[in-house]
Amino acid sequence: MTDRPWFDEQSGLVLIDSYVPDRPSYQHVLAEGGAADEELHAQAHLVVERLKALEASLTPEQHHLATEALCELSVLHALHALHTQRFGATV
Repeated sequence: MTDRPWFDEQSGLVLIDSYVPDRPSYQHVLAEGGAADEELHAQAHLVVERLKALEASLTPEQHHLATEALCELSVLHALHALHTQRFGATV
């Protein structure tokens, strides 16, 4: 995958979610018919492996910044899930 922007400069919207359909891991799960426990565990393992590789390449300052960004991205995903559950619509 070539480097892609993480967010849209003009709108300020996060773009990472728009890359999901192109990810081989996502395509594999769809081809298998859904996200059962096995696929979720495999994806969690893949994420940990990628985070380990990223973490090993960062300075302490970069690590702090990346941790903050990843935490806030997780908060955004959790709030989006709550919003969808509550209002049945996506933003």
